[in-house]
Amino acid sequence: MINRILTLAIFAISTMQLIGQSVVGDWEGKLEVQGNSLTIIFHISESDGVYASTMDSPNQGAFDIKMDATTFQDQTLTIKNAQMSMETIATFDPSKDEISGKFNQGPMSLPITLKRMEEKFTKENLSNHPIAGDWNGALDIMGTQLRLVFHVSEENDELTSTMDSPDQGAFGLATDATTFEDNKVEIEAKAMGIKVQGEFDAETDVIEGKFYQGGQVIPLKLTREKIEKKEVKRPQEPSTFDYKVEDVKFENKEGGHSLAGTLTIPENGKFEKVVVLVSGSGPQDRNEELLGHKPFLVLSDYLTKNGVAVLRYDDRGVGESTGDFGSATSMDLAEDAMAAVTYLRGRSDMKGKKIGVMGHSEGGLIAPVVATKMPLDFIVLLAGPGIDSDELLLEQTEAISRANEVDEETIQFSKQASKLIFTMIKENKEMPTDELKAAIEVQLRKEFAKLTEEQIKEIGDIEKEVENQVNAVTQPWFRYFLGFSPAPYLSKVTIPVLAINGSNDLQVLADSNLKGIEENLKKAGNKNYQIEKLEGLNHLFQQSETGSPNEYGTIEETFNQEALDLVLNWIESFDKK
Repeated sequence: MINRILTLAIFAISTMQLIGQSVVGDWEGKLEVQGNSLTIIFHISESDGVYASTMDSPNQGAFDIKMDATTFQDQTLTIKNAQMSMETIATFDPSKDEISGKFNQGPMSLPITLKRMEEKFTKENLSNHPIAGDWNGALDIMGTQLRLVFHVSEENDELTSTMDSPDQGAFGLATDATTFEDNKVEIEAKAMGIKVQGEFDAETDVIEGKFYQGGQVIPLKLTREKIEKKEVKRPQEPSTFDYKVEDVKFENKEGGHSLAGTLTIPENGKFEKVVVLVSGSGPQDRNEELLGHKPFLVLSDYLTKNGVAVLRYDDRGVGESTGDFGSATSMDLAEDAMAAVTYLRGRSDMKGKKIGVMGHSEGGLIAPVVATKMPLDFIVLLAGPGIDSDELLLEQTEAISRANEVDEETIQFSKQASKLIFTMIKENKEMPTDELKAAIEVQLRKEFAKLTEEQIKEIGDIEKEVENQVNAVTQPWFRYFLGFSPAPYLSKVTIPVLAINGSNDLQVLADSNLKGIEENLKKAGNKNYQIEKLEGLNHLFQQSETGSPNEYGTIEETFNQEALDLVLNWIESFDKK
């Protein structure tokens, strides 16, 4: 009898160890993605020696995602999902009852350690808090939908959340604080300068409020219902390419970085003229993509189909180009454009061709700079500046504010505050950045102190707003741009010039800037130029109602056909005049 009891006891222990040493069960691990912690849970099952699994990503509100293949052999677990481009390969350690290895997705390869969960994870047991769960909303950014998803959970009576921006390909973004009191909801992500404030209505299960970021205040309604992505119509974007398309790379030896772009050449190989496209301000890709529009793709497609070769490239630090965009000034970007011209001149198929630079917005400032520093055959200025940059910015601010029906008191306040800050920056060109930041912060606080309570409420977090403004105006690019005058360069340009602008351009106003360009070309003695103001076109050369940037994303047209025809006809004929 004693031996019988011992035998049964040993068998029971052995059975428990076998269960503990199986990979079947629920496993939880953490991925560290760009400073954010993302929970991953695998539910592994087995039947007749065949393994299967599903995956949860609770921070992203994703549950029971079926995996394509799950294998376990020689203590190695492999889980794959082709649609997600995901593969996890890990080793099971029975002594620790954990699984360690790599979580691979696309170009990422992240370490992961999975530990067995005592309780199966489900959406239902995430939390019983009234605002726990997934909240979906969409921002209207200049006519374009930007979806946001907040994943709220509660643990030990404390709320936490993460944020997704699916239209920007960003998931599991960490937030710093999530609070709920008297039905008031607030979520803050300090690193991104984001704050969401709203009121929870338990009856409708809706959070109604506002989204704050960088001085912008945008209405935001959050619901439990998932929001589908709206289809954006861009009828001018080409789907077929009836010409030669070549991916190229070239060096800016002075800057020590490489630039990547696309060179398009007419299919028959017959062309006499080549254009280098230079984008506007901010980090831009080779298509100058903005709000679903790709102006440089449409422009290059049209020109190449009509016999003009075109080179467009990613700004430094953008796309496939290397380098640091954040520290670059307009003059640094001019060096990149010069490197593009040098590259073209070094190609055997470009021998004897006429090469020009076509710049949009800030690119229209850069083109005359390039023309004074190296041989060019022509330049085209698309909404290019013709007046000093500080004057241009003040005009821009007032024009956009009026189009957006901002009250006169706010417009004048903004102009006066901007003038004071601009003067400080221009008069202290050599001041160290830290000292300049401190001085501007003092001045901004004085200006904000003049605001009414209602105006302060609209801004939201004043401290964050001051910090954002100070950082923006003390960037190397802004400090340089603010002191830039196009006159010294335009007044030396003697090659053929086309300058066009839209009557509804509120960013580079047509009358003042075209006048400045023409006056300076006359000083240069230039007699081969054409100046055109196109009725109804905005800064992106779209036919528009008001010209406000809020319209850019709502307009289907990417680049007006009249403007395209004008540019092509001028390029074809400037040397025949």
